[in-house]
Amino acid sequence: MTSTMDPRLPAMPDLLDPVRALDLLRAARHDLPGLVTTVRASEVQHVPGRRLVLRYAVDVATTGSDGHERTVVETWGALHGTSSPPTAARVLQHGSATVALWRYPHDPFLPGLPVATDPALLRALLDRLGVPEGALSIVPRAYRAGRRAVLQVGIAGDAAAEVFVKVVRPRHVRRMAAVHLAAADHVTVPRLRASADDHGLLVMDRLPGTNLRETLLSSGPLPDAGRVVAVQERLSLAPVDVGGVPRRPADPQTHADLLRTLRPERAPEIARIIAASAATAGHGRPGTVHGDLHDAQLHHGDDLPSGIGLLDLDGLGRGEVADDCAMMLAHLLTLARWAPAAATRITGFARTYLDAAAHLVDEEVVRRRAAATVIGMAAASFAAQEGDWTTEVDARLDLAVALAEDRPIAVLDPDEQSLT
Repeated sequence: MTSTMDPRLPAMPDLLDPVRALDLLRAARHDLPGLVTTVRASEVQHVPGRRLVLRYAVDVATTGSDGHERTVVETWGALHGTSSPPTAARVLQHGSATVALWRYPHDPFLPGLPVATDPALLRALLDRLGVPEGALSIVPRAYRAGRRAVLQVGIAGDAAAEVFVKVVRPRHVRRMAAVHLAAADHVTVPRLRASADDHGLLVMDRLPGTNLRETLLSSGPLPDAGRVVAVQERLSLAPVDVGGVPRRPADPQTHADLLRTLRPERAPEIARIIAASAATAGHGRPGTVHGDLHDAQLHHGDDLPSGIGLLDLDGLGRGEVADDCAMMLAHLLTLARWAPAAATRITGFARTYLDAAAHLVDEEVVRRRAAATVIGMAAASFAAQEGDWTTEVDARLDLAVALAEDRPIAVLDPDEQSLT
């Protein structure tokens, strides 16, 4: 269909089609035992005209040593782009197009991932990095093909020694480690135990407390929103200088290009949202910002020094406080739509949060930039290949329009839970 066509990426329709992708995956794993029976795209990263990266869940029928047939699920990645494919991948010609494929954990962009997923190899590396001894149990927590992975690693005999291993492209490790160490002087973050530049690995302790998203979706006591804002203010004043500038969350251009491809009939609304966000340039308070601040990046609890701790500081750098506030608002409103049973509770926290941040940011600026952030979140519906992603994309675009045009924010239908 036209919404999944990109003339510069001719293999895109086949890569997104589960039937046609089946032939490619079978060809890619021709030398491995078992037969691919089903292929499902579980993540899509699309930069129009340049690159398409997919993560697949692949069902493989095999025969066990006991002679019984069983199905195993493998994770595969695929890259189709206008630049040269990685040499470490399995490169296939698909008509006139070149497609690179790999089986998890052998991601050609993440050379440390095979080490991080192998207990013996990881144990040897952790020994070298000074992490306490003990047999390892490894649980994958996140994987973005070609970009990053997170694994939870338990160490036998020492529950307190549980660590999280983040796997990234090796060139990013030095800056990410510097960010962590610099931020730790001003706000509560996970303790960085060690890093390995050559493998692209960072090893961190678990952050104490309870994840804010989990609390929002439950009936547990919510933290004081003013504490969240206080942490943001303290971070904004921190003289953290580790090089680089985080991409502004309010810059919707890349996502807007994708959305115009997916939903061309909504291009005029997308343009209005971009214009509304652009009009706020220079109206935000400058400072050090998290770069991707939202409810799932926050922990709260009495065992944290300020009651609040921050996760995932990869994008920390100089920016405007309003962008972090916009990211938080956009995620809260989208979460409320996704979880209608908790919508009143979530939107109530959003209102309290905006009130607490009033001395730092102008609410109109935050709303317009939140609209731009929702543009990216609308594109994420397609990226996650949600069952009815067109409906979800449209719903998120509706939310973005309401934010950009200062309309009441309807989260429940027909009750219209509103921020205003």
